[in-house]
Amino acid sequence: MKISISLKQIIVGVSIVFIIVGFTPLGKSIRVEAAKTLITTRYQQETRILVGKEKRDELIKELYDKYGIE
Repeated sequence: MKISISLKQIIVGVSIVFIIVGFTPLGKSIRVEAAKTLITTRYQQETRILVGKEKRDELIKELYDKYGIE
């Protein structure tokens, strides 16, 4: 059984995923969870790409408050 996927199908599929992740409430929650995961690593500043600067700062403050980090 041979599966053939055209470039057009790939582009449409990727576009749909980007729309879901970028413009829906589900996508926002996915981005926030991904940002929370990144914040626990050394890549805290890169989370602004996912959720914006203000939300990033809020998530970092929540993490610091939770674990008593100053």
